[in-house]
Amino acid sequence: MYETRIKKLVEIHNVSFFKAPQRALNPVVTMQGHEKIELLVGGKVNFPYKGKSICFGKGAMFWHTEGQYTIFENHIDNPYQCIVIEFIVKNKQGVHIPRVSRWADPDQAVSFAFHLFETFKNRVFSKSFLGFYAYSRLLIEAERAARNDLLVEPWPPALRNAVNFIESNYTKPILLSEIASNSEISIPYLHKLFSEHLRKSPHRIILELRMKKARQYLTESLIHLREIAVLSGFGTAEYFCRIFAQEHGMPPMVYRRTYAIFRDI
Repeated sequence: MYETRIKKLVEIHNVSFFKAPQRALNPVVTMQGHEKIELLVGGKVNFPYKGKSICFGKGAMFWHTEGQYTIFENHIDNPYQCIVIEFIVKNKQGVHIPRVSRWADPDQAVSFAFHLFETFKNRVFSKSFLGFYAYSRLLIEAERAARNDLLVEPWPPALRNAVNFIESNYTKPILLSEIASNSEISIPYLHKLFSEHLRKSPHRIILELRMKKARQYLTESLIHLREIAVLSGFGTAEYFCRIFAQEHGMPPMVYRRTYAIFRDI
């Protein structure tokens, strides 16, 4: 019964990974009866929004209905990568689709995109069921972005520079004065930009990136805690263990035993 109802909505046609080459691209027109979503998992691309060409990065979602062009304004020095999700649309009356939106959590967007890619590739579910799941999730995230006004004020250049600087240097000791200087702004204005656009402080962004890197080392390697602390930017094992326990409710070694790929560590 559920399968019959799902087929009346959408069916997933294809899920693929695309990495733009380091050259200019030509857009592709979306086929009749199809909708195509490009979910960025890396790199940069420009896309028109409210009469301006805006730079978008990881977590941006572009929704193309029939006759509309796909993204193509590639950054040659940092080509975009995306998971392309294509649907055959059968009946979606009353559904409003934003042309472009940002997921609140870019890392969550990337995780969803690759999980969907693997699920489709391995044919775990029927195309109808997977289409219903993916389409619903994408609509929910688009609506959440619209309600939170995540595109009302696209990132200004100073904020993009600050985030890029943090992403390139968070594994080393990093001062707010360095971030602000690299973006040619004051420290108070740096805090203002992060609060308005990211709803987080620069310190919080740095901590989350370091924690993400530390979790990766814990679950995917046999590296000692002292080395993990240094490689992920925490400096000492004592400080790393204390902050990790505060963030995750368990010491790093308990987290490793629970979630490690290598279960015998």
